Amino acid sequence: MRITTNSVMRGYKSNLFKSFAHMKKTSLMAMNYRKFQKSSEAPGAAAKAFQVRREFLKNKDYIENVKETLGKFSTMESTMRNVLSEMPEVLEKEVLKAINGTNSKETREIIATKLDKIKELVVGAMNSTYGGEYIFGGSETKKAPFKWDGTKLLYRGEDVDDDTKMANFLDDPIYTDIGSGLKVNAGNIEKNTVFDSSKVGVELLGHGKNADGISKNLVVLIDKLAKELRKDPINEDDIKKLTDQFVASRQGLINATTNIGTEMNYLEKALDRMQITDLDMEKEIGNIEYVPAEEAYTLWEEAKASYTAALKVGSGILSNSFIDFMR
Repeated sequence: MRITTNSVMRGYKSNLFKSFAHMKKTSLMAMNYRKFQKSSEAPGAAAKAFQVRREFLKNKDYIENVKETLGKFSTMESTMRNVLSEMPEVLEKEVLKAINGTNSKETREIIATKLDKIKELVVGAMNSTYGGEYIFGGSETKKAPFKWDGTKLLYRGEDVDDDTKMANFLDDPIYTDIGSGLKVNAGNIEKNTVFDSSKVGVELLGHGKNADGISKNLVVLIDKLAKELRKDPINEDDIKKLTDQFVASRQGLINATTNIGTEMNYLEKALDRMQITDLDMEKEIGNIEYVPAEEAYTLWEEAKASYTAALKVGSGILSNSFIDFMR
């Protein structure tokens, strides 16, 4: 078979251009450390990288959701503990002491005034915000949930002692996706696949009345105790019933505060897992898309050496003008 000079030159030029393209590719790799610059260069790796990056970004969203919810719950817990600190266990004992027959009307007035202050503080605290949103109004986050109108406590405009109306507010979730496998069935979110970050303030403070017709709400009870202490003469039986319900309602708030602490512990553990997953995914993306710096530089140096050698070989068979051009 006769091999012509032209065929040798064509073959050499083709290989030389391939060598040049490889050197260019490795030079880019040495600059940005990417294994491939376009998905067409490595379709399989690119597809895998896209999938991992999508999960990586979703995990980032879950992390932000959990952090936001933890911040909100931390404010809730702090607020509820502050409310409890305003109504310590000795409070009902102070009230009972005031009716033992030895305390004057003036002494009772001092305790009643103290109760008025506590009432104001509790209402203000339960209208707390986080990130510019009210945290104890359920899904209504733009308006203050509680208001004392001078005679009764209102929650979202309704009397807290009206159990029928309060029932409309109790199941009032704010669903947050924290990576538990969000599912929607017939247009409805499956509750076990999301986290409910809503807290209904009236459920924490109490609502409705007991069998004796006494309010279960802590703020209303404090107000009624103050009014009873200002009476002359006082009714010891009525005050005793109010203090009994006050103790029960306060215990409900204590339990709710403990539950928030438990939920925060759950969220913190979930956040730890997500942050570990975040690091693992970041490492996996690196393994798929990037090469170590030393490897990238080695490949580039090898490609340059190969291209330089090819130019030297070609100097004997190609014109000087072409070799000069390729250099």
